[in-house]
Amino acid sequence: MPQPTVSHAMRRVNDAIGTPLAHRVGRGILATPAGRAFLPAAREALAVLRAARLELADVVDPDRGQVSLGFLHTLGVVRPVRFWRACRRCGRPLGWYPLRCSPGLDGYG
Repeated sequence: MPQPTVSHAMRRVNDAIGTPLAHRVGRGILATPAGRAFLPAAREALAVLRAARLELADVVDPDRGQVSLGFLHTLGVVRPVRFWRACRRCGRPLGWYPLRCSPGLDGYG
């Protein structure tokens, strides 16, 4: 993304928030205290938007929606990785998101 585009976007965000979230340092930028405080909420908001986009994809085009699969730890790593590689060959984008069970449900405590 060109630097002027990034600068313009940052100005718009700063104006919307009401305070600068980053400042220039040489050829880079550093987060301000406000930017560091804002980051967790911004990440959470992006995660909510990502999830909403996936839900919408399921409604609009079920063939392109998200499928979640779970594997028992007793399968090890080889079978799930082989499965993932085989699915990747279909040409559709795939993500790998390891999940943890709630304490006490994974057989380890």
